[in-house]
Order: sequence, then structure tokens, then C-alpha cells
Amino acid sequence: MRLAELPENRILLGNVYEVLQTLPSDSVDCMITSPPYFGLRAYGTSPVIWDDNGKCEHEWGKEKKFIAGVDGGTTRDSIKQEGSNGAFFNKCNAWKGVIGLEPFPELYIKHLCDIMDEVKRVLKPTGSCWVNLGDTYSQTGYGGATGNFQNKGVPGAIKPKVNIKYDVPSKCLLQIPSRFALEMCNSKWILRDDLTDDERNYVINELLKRKII
Repeated sequence: MRLAELPENRILLGNVYEVLQTLPSDSVDCMITSPPYFGLRAYGTSPVIWDDNGKCEHEWGKEKKFIAGVDGGTTRDSIKQEGSNGAFFNKCNAWKGVIGLEPFPELYIKHLCDIMDEVKRVLKPTGSCWVNLGDTYSQTGYGGATGNFQNKGVPGAIKPKVNIKYDVPSKCLLQIPSRFALEMCNSKWILRDDLTDDERNYVINELLKRKII
């Protein structure tokens, strides 16, 4: 059921795709989000069904599981927990799993953009959308948001065996932010800027009074 008006001073908790569908169109001024990066973290949330056409009685194929926290991490924060790359339905394209743990990048981008379609609907014509999205190195379990292997030592860190439809060498950046931006433009979003979150350490040059790398 879609709300007639946007609720004020309330926190709406739930599946983002389902909650967005309850909000009225052209009602939101600004959206800021940092979705789960592709193949980097297992948050332990319950899986949901994606791309369901509503016509099938689902009989799921084999689920691909992994143990999170095994690759890297200190004794204190390397917590072993079971994760999953989900499972496909044998008779249609439905997938049961958690966003960010899709078996290949294209499916991850599709699910992100499915959510962003609803974001576009609820945004006002004058609204803006800000997305913080990092990259992933192929078959490493490490992130490339700053150009380095950043995921080692993080609780819930995983080392996914990314099933890519084409040949991408190990340790190659998958260009997740670029893929997302292109697909968003294909969906008629207007890309206004591409901002870099630069977290490198700088040294102040006392003569020039400028930051140098």
C-alpha cells in the first residue's frame, strides 16, 4: 500500500526496495546511500528473492556457500561465519540471496539499479541522489575504493570466487562504480559529477604550504 504523504520525523525500517514502493512519487528532496560493495562483506542478513515474476513455484538450485572472516583479519576481529552467494531458481531467472553477494557483477548492478528505479520515482524533479560505491578486485576479497587492498582485517571479510562471464584476470579492478554509472545513465539518470573519496595520508610541504603525496 502506497502512502498518500511522506511521513515526517520517522525512521522507516525494512527492505529498502519494499519500503520505497510504499512512498509517494515526487516526495523526496535528497537521497544519500552507501550500498554493500560487491563481494566484500557478509552482513548476516536474511536472503530475499530478486527478479521474481510471480508466476513460478520456486525450486531452488544448489546454493553456493562460503565461510566469512577466514581470509585475513586479526584474532580479535576475524570471526568465522557462514555466508552465501545465493541460489538461482531452476525454471526462471529469480535469485535468492543478499545484495552485494551476487555470483557475478552484472547481477549486482541490475539489483542496485532496480532499487534506484524506485528512488527515481520518489525523488522530486528538483531532487538529488548521492551514492557512495567502492570497487572490488577480482577474486581477492579486497576492495579498491582507494586503489589499495582495503578489506583485510575487517570482520565478516570474504574472499569471493567471482563468476564473471568474461575473462578478467585475478587482482584486476572490476570497475563496479563505472558499470553502475553507465547503467544509471542508460536508465535516464543525469550524472552530474564523479567524486573521489581520497583517504591517503599526505605530508605538508612547509615551503609551499600544500599537501603532497
